[in-house]
Amino acid sequence: MTHTTTEPNAETPTAGPMKRRGLLLLKVWGALYAVVALAYAVHGLTGAEYVHLDTLSPGRRLWTDMALELDDGREDLVAGETLAPEAVEKIAPRTILFGAFVRQGDDWVPAEDQVSTGAARYVRLYRRGTFHNLPWATGLGLLNLAGVALLLFTFLGDPVPAFLDEHARQVRVALDRAKAARMEDERLRREHEKAQREVDAERERSAQLAERDARKEHDRVIADAKKNAEHLANLLETQIQAETQVAIDALRARIAARLIAEARMQLAKGVDEATHAKLVAGFANQLEKTKL
Repeated sequence: MTHTTTEPNAETPTAGPMKRRGLLLLKVWGALYAVVALAYAVHGLTGAEYVHLDTLSPGRRLWTDMALELDDGREDLVAGETLAPEAVEKIAPRTILFGAFVRQGDDWVPAEDQVSTGAARYVRLYRRGTFHNLPWATGLGLLNLAGVALLLFTFLGDPVPAFLDEHARQVRVALDRAKAARMEDERLRREHEKAQREVDAERERSAQLAERDARKEHDRVIADAKKNAEHLANLLETQIQAETQVAIDALRARIAARLIAEARMQLAKGVDEATHAKLVAGFANQLEKTKL
């Protein structure tokens, strides 16, 4: 028993919902256009009738263009124009330049130019009735516009909304990115301000620490200077006292030597009791003066 497998066909692009709907509407439009075109053709073949000038009445519509030669010049009447009473009065007694017809057997032929009203006794008008007086040209124009609109709807109905949706999505993405960038800028700005505040606080703290250390160092230097000055003063005082004592001792020795020398001189001369007492008193006075 053999099993046969069928390979899947290559994927074909499927029509979108707008295209499917448009194709359906185009079919409907084509059928309607065919009916209208057929009716317009029937109207074109049977919609005109020839009316004798004597029976011409206002309110009828011209099938073909006409031109009248009047005393004050030429007047043109356009096909499709509804005849007003004034126009009917002008057509009957005036010469028709063109737009009139004459009967030749079973055929209607245009009358020759400059034929009098007696020879050109018929004009071509729209038949009476709703069917033949419908706005066929306007209706066909509207149908043509509807066909163009359906074609655009069919072939652009899917890609254009998709393009607009994609464009809207890209705009939203761009807006989201711009919003994210703005939020990131705001975050960076806040971080920069925070870092700046921290730097300022650190600078102020460093300045305070430096000022405190400088004050401490200043106080230490002053204290060391005072201490050194007191020590130096003590040394100087000690040295001065020692030198003073040495000087006093030297002075005492000199005074003692001098007194001894004088005493020896007095002894050599001979000393009585009064002189001896005087010398002793003078020596005592000299010793007192040498004390500081």
